[in-house]
Amino acid sequence: MTRVCLYTRISTDEDHQPTSLSTQRERLERYCQAMEDWHVVHAFADQASGVTLERPGLEQALGLARERRFDLLLCYRVDRLSRKVRQLSGLCEELDRLGIVLKSATEPFDTGSAAGRMMLQMLGVFAEFRARHDRRSRDRRARAARSGRPLDERSHPVRLHTSQQPARTRPGQGADRAGQFAGSFEWAVLGSNQ
Repeated sequence: MTRVCLYTRISTDEDHQPTSLSTQRERLERYCQAMEDWHVVHAFADQASGVTLERPGLEQALGLARERRFDLLLCYRVDRLSRKVRQLSGLCEELDRLGIVLKSATEPFDTGSAAGRMMLQMLGVFAEFRARHDRRSRDRRARAARSGRPLDERSHPVRLHTSQQPARTRPGQGADRAGQFAGSFEWAVLGSNQ
């Protein structure tokens, strides 16, 4: 029999989470039911940021791991454990020393094998990248809002001019916007000497 400890986490802003704590738990329980001889013996949840390991539910799970009260720690996704590669690596090493396997129900890794540990590291890198990208995107949108620029820059990929800044003119540009764009394109692609 494999004794399983479930761990679920959502960030502090529950309204913007793609998968709730209850949904994660239900999916983890169904995953365990599909496995032969897996039994859920503990389950912990946190509603906290993934940038720190100082979370009550995770600390309780690790305490039980140190007492060897379960064999496998099952999470929904690796970023539910940590969004920092170094933390994730340290957590994995500690569980490995204790003889406890770390597994994700939605990602192809299992720390019981070398390939699984490699996959875990790769997933950790992507989780950290996404966390940093999300933070930078939020900061960029806030700066745009404060300065009065459009909030979604993707919907305005070409900015010909603003009311505060007159459009630059280059040889061959017409007076209308289409002409300005075509002239800018020719100038950029063909060079300014054309």
